[in-house]
Amino acid sequence: MRRVLVIGAGGFIGRRVTRALAASGIMVTALDSYKPAEENHVGEWHVADSTNLGLLKMAAEGCDAAVFLGGYSRPGDRLGSIVGPVQEEIVHPVQVAEACADVGVQRFVFTSSGGTVYGPVETHPTPETERNCPINSYGVSKLTVEHFLRLLAKAGAIQSTVLRVSNPYGPGQQARRGQGFIAAAMNAAFSETELVIWGDGSAVRDFIYIGDVAEAFVAACRGSNPYDLINISFGEGASLREICAGVEQVSGRKLRIRYDGPRGTDVSISVLANDRAKNLLGWRPRTPLLEGLAKTAEWWASRSTDRP
Repeated sequence: MRRVLVIGAGGFIGRRVTRALAASGIMVTALDSYKPAEENHVGEWHVADSTNLGLLKMAAEGCDAAVFLGGYSRPGDRLGSIVGPVQEEIVHPVQVAEACADVGVQRFVFTSSGGTVYGPVETHPTPETERNCPINSYGVSKLTVEHFLRLLAKAGAIQSTVLRVSNPYGPGQQARRGQGFIAAAMNAAFSETELVIWGDGSAVRDFIYIGDVAEAFVAACRGSNPYDLINISFGEGASLREICAGVEQVSGRKLRIRYDGPRGTDVSISVLANDRAKNLLGWRPRTPLLEGLAKTAEWWASRSTDRP
């Protein structure tokens, strides 16, 4: 493994993946619609949209693997028109995989959603063998791409590793709409604003520290099977109320919480088994939740002191 193309390198996960790849001695080609100022360690950065397949092919030349971290929708998005999500979240990733295959990229690492592709299940932690019944368009899109990548691998076009990532969090994650509950809680704590929780706070999620996630992507790039489907998770759950208590503990600040009506796009429990990741990738999560929350709070504290 000499060089890896990271598509969506400017995002929360992308920035940490590029750093982890570089730290492991792998050359990185980064592609995103913008370049964060702090990412000067990446030697080759292409400021372009991945929908420009011509430029994407140029960037992918000479790369052994490609990591796809692109995407436009969020888990909590309500389904309006079907055409938009199908084009952006299904057709586009498959086109990117085919474009990478055209220029000789051997492995395509796709970021799927461990929190939405399964839907409501009774088995917790949930293994990859569990049946899939997503209840939102985000999960349906991710699951559909997984199947197309499996077909491409079966046809011998390109090998693929699908990583079903649970709920990543950590330093560098912004508090944005419908994404990152821990980031939203940290933002509320340090900005002294209201935190809105959909439901009563009893929903359980599997939160995994971003540094551990990045290491999983490095291991996935070195895969050798034609097609792998792997959960990347901490393997234990915490309720949103427990997360709020943890944020208050590590930040020393009191949260102001408002509970709103539950969303029909959310499941009550999502905890993923990670035995396959341990066996196939030689990977395991190393950061306990409270330790990860403390590191995240340090980052948010540094941001708050930088503000005028």
